[in-house]
Amino acid sequence: DLHRRRHSFPTRRSSDLLAPNPASDLLTVTLEDETIRGVSVYDMKGNLVLAQKATERTLNETTLGVGKLNQGAYIIEITTKEGVIHRERFVKE
Repeated sequence: DLHRRRHSFPTRRSSDLLAPNPASDLLTVTLEDETIRGVSVYDMKGNLVLAQKATERTLNETTLGVGKLNQGAYIIEITTKEGVIHRERFVKE
């Protein structure tokens, strides 16, 4: 059930999904049992600042270059192939 899966996500720790956090140059996103379709990064005002589609080679892991982002907190939105959206907070050093 898509609705239940979307709400079961917060039981995971963000440290299991994002590494390193805080990040200075590269941020790796990993989902154990799901295929990543795309990743979007928003500043705390809700502005999209970075977006990346996953490739077939990186089904459950993708790396984002966050080096050009300003220091501060961001929301990362991970969309899976199944349409589930996971949101996590990360810090750019």
